[in-house]
Amino acid sequence: MTFTMDTFVSRVPDSMSTEVDGDLVILGMSTSSYIALDPIGKRIWERIEGPVRVEDLCQGLAQEYRGPLEQITADVLKFLQDLKVEGLVQEHGQTLG
Repeated sequence: MTFTMDTFVSRVPDSMSTEVDGDLVILGMSTSSYIALDPIGKRIWERIEGPVRVEDLCQGLAQEYRGPLEQITADVLKFLQDLKVEGLVQEHGQTLG
């Protein structure tokens, strides 16, 4: 499944994370994969602790970083897809429940 603006997404429950030299390192327990996140990636990770709609995530980041929504959306969608490949995020479809 590809992420859409209406998709709800969150971290997988069995991931572990720690801060190392200002970056966040995440370990996906189910895949034994890890990824290091820069401060913006870390901020996204914080925002997806619980299910959040992709559109709300992108709009919030655009306001927080005062950046162009179109570029932020493209970057977030790619980032979420990368996290999905690593087994670090889960999709909840277009509704919660």
